[in-house]
Amino acid sequence: MKTINEKQSKKLIQEYPFYLISFQGENILENFNNTFQVKESLTESYYLYTYDSEELLTKDLLLQLSQLNLLEGNDDQFFDYNPDNLETIFNGSKLLTNKSQQQEILQKLAKLIETFYEESDNQEMIDIYAKFYLPILELKYNIQPNQK
Repeated sequence: MKTINEKQSKKLIQEYPFYLISFQGENILENFNNTFQVKESLTESYYLYTYDSEELLTKDLLLQLSQLNLLEGNDDQFFDYNPDNLETIFNGSKLLTNKSQQQEILQKLAKLIETFYEESDNQEMIDIYAKFYLPILELKYNIQPNQK
């Protein structure tokens, strides 16, 4: 894994329109062509995964989604791993031009969050996942915020 700076990251994103960003770097991915650790500062960094095609990105999004269980995990997974993976999948789905694939992923994400809401009493995590739920529904149903 190569370490790069923020400016190099932005250039790579222009070269590779299909990518994922993770703040934990513990994602279950198999189809990326490169991974980079992007240093934002001395103490802050994230991971950038680039893909050669939308098809390969979609495969990894579906793989990651199939492994995501919001109801399992210890505190570290609840507070780090699961939200990071949820955010990575959500943001990656927004890059897809195949709208049926995008809708499939958003539908599965929404279902995972709904199941968590129904089966969990962890209010702190419910609040964290709520930040994703409305944007997922807005994309899933093509709802425009503040639309009357």
